[in-house]
Amino acid sequence: GAKDLIEPLFASPKFSAAMLIFTGIVLLTTLKDRSNEVGILAFGLAPALLIGVVQGFAILPGISRSGTTIACALLLGLNRDSAARFSFLLAVPAIFGALLLELGELSALSAEAMLPVGAGFLSALVSGFFALVLLVRLIQRGRFYLFSFYLLPVGLFGVLWLP
Repeated sequence: GAKDLIEPLFASPKFSAAMLIFTGIVLLTTLKDRSNEVGILAFGLAPALLIGVVQGFAILPGISRSGTTIACALLLGLNRDSAARFSFLLAVPAIFGALLLELGELSALSAEAMLPVGAGFLSALVSGFFALVLLVRLIQRGRFYLFSFYLLPVGLFGVLWLP
């Protein structure tokens, strides 16, 4: 199935690097100032569905789920705050679905393996919180594109020098 097609891509650092370049280019599209932005309540069903479809591409390694959904929402005319909120709300079913898929493997862990997993979860939770605070501030200030200045050179380096 689809898993058999996508899983090998995670073993390709060069593919992941190329997708970092793609994500960087997508984020550069947020540079343009849009004065006709609307709030979430004025946003239609078709654009919301399109953003959901775009989220599906984030299953590929190197593509940022939040980056692509926020950029897509901004391109479709959603204001910055609403784009960020919509992207984060859209993450809930994706994260819950991933959790359900991995729950079986988590329950198979031994008791001593649970401590490192718990520590990893906690550190991811704390660092994720601070990353989200930074992300929201950059979006609100219209500086979301700044992430592309990291993604483009790192992706280019990976494409040129990784196997």
